[in-house]
Amino acid sequence: MVLLLSALASCGGKTGNANDNDTSLYPDDITLNKTALTLNKAKEKEQLIATVFPSEVSEENKKITWQSSNEAVARVNETGLVTAVAVGHATIYATLEHDLQATCEVTVTGISTPKPQEETDDDTKKKETVFGTISVSGGTYTGYLKTGTPHGEGKMYFTKQELLKTHSIKDYPAEEGDVFVGTWNTGMIVYGKLLDKNGVEKYTILSGQ
Repeated sequence: MVLLLSALASCGGKTGNANDNDTSLYPDDITLNKTALTLNKAKEKEQLIATVFPSEVSEENKKITWQSSNEAVARVNETGLVTAVAVGHATIYATLEHDLQATCEVTVTGISTPKPQEETDDDTKKKETVFGTISVSGGTYTGYLKTGTPHGEGKMYFTKQELLKTHSIKDYPAEEGDVFVGTWNTGMIVYGKLLDKNGVEKYTILSGQ
């Protein structure tokens, strides 16, 4: 009888934490309050807020690691506070265990820099390029500008189908979600690469080809 009661107790009773095998304790997604932001000067700050799903996830499993892809442009501390450092572009990563991750694209603008060295300034009229983000035909351009036109290194993010503006006699079409990384000269592409939305290279453009 004692053995029977003991067996019944071991089968029907529960010991330890009832949620030991509860998979809801582990996160299945993470989002940020912003997926892109622009900081207009050095030392300007912006707070990113991460939300972990589901809400029932334990605090231990909500620990987030914050990282910047380019600390020379923007830094982020352990709470998600982003600080601008210099003109440029950086990606902020918020990462949980189990490889769950959310990102925010950061652009720092508003600081004038000398124009490319291949140009010579007239002593009576100094020309400058600035780093910024503008809307262009087919999408958005982020990079160096001269008189409001892409000029120098930059990236173009396509929001619809568009032909690339080059000096080539060939047509180079871009699709929605594509990104072109390269160099412009007064609004025309000189050279660079077109990547699809997964970061896979579609083709390379060289000046005159």
